[in-house]
Amino acid sequence: MSEKDIRKIRFGCSDAHTEGLDYPELLKNGYFDFENVVDKALHSGTFLFLGYKGSGKSSLSEHLRLTSNDSILVDIQRLTNFSFSSFNKIIKSDTEKEIKAQETWRWILCVRVLQNLIKDKDARADNEGMVNKAIDLLTQSGMFPLMTVSSLVSHSSTTKFKASLNSFGIEHEINSENIPLSISLATNFLKDIIASYKESHEHFIIIDDIDDILHPNGTQYNIIAALINEVQDLNRYFKQKGVPIKILIMCRTDVFDRLRDPNKNKIKQDSSYCFWWYKEGIDKPNTNPLVKMINIRARLFFPDIDNIFHEFFPQKYDKTSIYNALLDFTRHTPRDFVELINFIQKQCEDKVVTLKDIREGLKEYSMEYFIQEIRDEMTGYIPSDDSELILSCISSLHNREFRFEEIEKIYLGRNVKAKREDLIEIMQVLYDCSAIGHKYSYKGENRQRVTFKYRNRNSTFNEKEIIFLHKGLWKALNVNYE
Repeated sequence: MSEKDIRKIRFGCSDAHTEGLDYPELLKNGYFDFENVVDKALHSGTFLFLGYKGSGKSSLSEHLRLTSNDSILVDIQRLTNFSFSSFNKIIKSDTEKEIKAQETWRWILCVRVLQNLIKDKDARADNEGMVNKAIDLLTQSGMFPLMTVSSLVSHSSTTKFKASLNSFGIEHEINSENIPLSISLATNFLKDIIASYKESHEHFIIIDDIDDILHPNGTQYNIIAALINEVQDLNRYFKQKGVPIKILIMCRTDVFDRLRDPNKNKIKQDSSYCFWWYKEGIDKPNTNPLVKMINIRARLFFPDIDNIFHEFFPQKYDKTSIYNALLDFTRHTPRDFVELINFIQKQCEDKVVTLKDIREGLKEYSMEYFIQEIRDEMTGYIPSDDSELILSCISSLHNREFRFEEIEKIYLGRNVKAKREDLIEIMQVLYDCSAIGHKYSYKGENRQRVTFKYRNRNSTFNEKEIIFLHKGLWKALNVNYE
């Protein structure tokens, strides 16, 4: 066995899709199945997987894809290049937007499901004649061979597609008024065909990258809510009909929390799983889930490694155990932790990590990765100009902690059109992505505590509390952590 050298270990990539393509072994055999989430995806009624950015949703998708076999087929559909305007053009009617959006998703998803079943050479339907007709109709409509979900949305909005709807046995003339009826009839036709498949491989369709359709005006939330509701309905339909198909959705927790839907809580309680890596009181390397994850990957390169922090790192940093000290610079997500280790690793000139390597790695991590992650998470909630302005204002304070009134004075001075309420909304977004937290003390306690969203998912921003800047931003925003 070669001599252990931390520089020879690959811990992972920031993007799970890239990791799945370039280093599939990390997501195949180096995957940490936290809380048996794979079993939940494959063998339970759970279809909605929630988690903050970088918490492991896409890693789960890629792991399922990479470990698929002769009996389990996985189709990942990413909503990149998704056209919001095209989606709204598919059905034009006076129907309530929520109902219209759900009907649109029903059409898109049924087409995709049938595409996958047709592609599966071992899949058999009770009525092959109907299947052949469906193939002809989808081909005539320009939807076969396979198209991505995003492409199906764009294609279904075109005049050419709408004119071809009469191919589905719809006799009346297609126009803007009867398009909803046409879509509904065509969808029912597809559902009947799907229901005729009784024996096949298990098909899993995963909808990912939902946050790519977000914009600051927030009008896309009804589309996401409609997607979740329709997937629940379709999964129930497939199960009732005995069709081996399940649709999974990967959704950011902060996006889900902003949805206004009466069924939201029922779906969350009955059919969702939330990635939550922060475990209060777990301060030992053999029990912390993020440390476990890192060590599983390290063992792909050096199988006899017990713990990388014992093998390669100083045991203390800033008078704190090394793994706890480093975790404080993350939001307790796999992506943050992997990237932090990567940045430290890049500084290494020897087989082990020095304190100098850690200091330099933390600096680069803050300036090159962490602040950019915060910027990305504000996208869809805050216009980019406002995002940069608030970060600049916080930086000008040069303090790890401050009062709302301090940042209010600077922000409103630089943006005379803004109101106090606007700033509170921006600070709430920063709080939701754990860029800031609160510092407080309980009555009767001498010490102060710090809370962040990643530590308490039910907490919220309070302009009356002391605001505490996350350690990951200290260097990037000119707050010295030495």
